[in-house]
Amino acid sequence: MIASVMFDRDKLVGIGGFNENLGMCEDWDAYLRLSRRYSFGCHSNIVATYVRHSGNMSNAVPKLRKWIRTVRKLEKARGLTIDEMAAWHEGEAVWRSFYPRPARDPVFVRVRRRLALMGWAA
Repeated sequence: MIASVMFDRDKLVGIGGFNENLGMCEDWDAYLRLSRRYSFGCHSNIVATYVRHSGNMSNAVPKLRKWIRTVRKLEKARGLTIDEMAAWHEGEAVWRSFYPRPARDPVFVRVRRRLALMGWAA
């Protein structure tokens, strides 16, 4: 959560700042790019609490899944070592557990197929 992070401005600027072309996950992308050059510090004190409510961007799961995939593609394109690939797969399992794919409603699937057969965009 961005509220629990302090940045060294020069380092953040040095990695190109936040990617404003991303619709979500700009903070996560910046963390990944920063971690390629710098180590992170932490402490055990609680400094913020994440409260889920109806207005959270995290509730827009399909949109969030899209931007997670986008950031992961960007990170993979930067190149990963064997250890980083292992972490990549572990991370994927974690985010999929938080944001699973919705179960497909059989009626929706049939209607979508029918529309595709009729030449409508599906």
